[in-house]
Amino acid sequence: MDRETALESIKTPFKRLIAGILISEGSQFIALMAPLMIIFVFKVMEIDPEHYTISFGIITGFGALVAAFANPNGDALIDRTSLKFGRRRTWILMGSVLGSASLMGIALSTNVWFIGMFWCAANLFFNFGTASATALVPD
Repeated sequence: MDRETALESIKTPFKRLIAGILISEGSQFIALMAPLMIIFVFKVMEIDPEHYTISFGIITGFGALVAAFANPNGDALIDRTSLKFGRRRTWILMGSVLGSASLMGIALSTNVWFIGMFWCAANLFFNFGTASATALVPD
C-alpha cells in the first residue's frame, strides 16, 4: 500500500461530526472547570468565610460522586431515548442548557447547601451531555 492510499483510508467523511464533538466536549469541559477553579472558590468564601475549605471539599466531593454516577447511568438513559430530535442531540442540548442553568443557580445562591445542590446538578447534566457526545464516536 502506497502512502497516498494509506492517507486516504485514514481520512474520515465526517468532518462536521468531528468538529461538533470537539466543540461540544471542549465547551462542556470549560463550563465545568472554569467555575470550579476560579469562581466557585470565591463564592464559597463569600458565603462561609470561616469554614470555606471544609465546605468546598464537601461540595466538590459530592459533585464528584454525582459525576461518577451520572456518566455510566447517563449512557444507559441516552441509549434508551427515542425522540424525533435524536437521542444524542437531545441530551447534548439538554445537558448543556440545564448544566448552564445550574451554574446560574450557583451564582445566585446565598447558602452553602444551595451551592452544593446546584453543583451536583451541574455535574449531572454536563456529564449527560459529555456522555452523549462521547457516544457519537463509536456510532
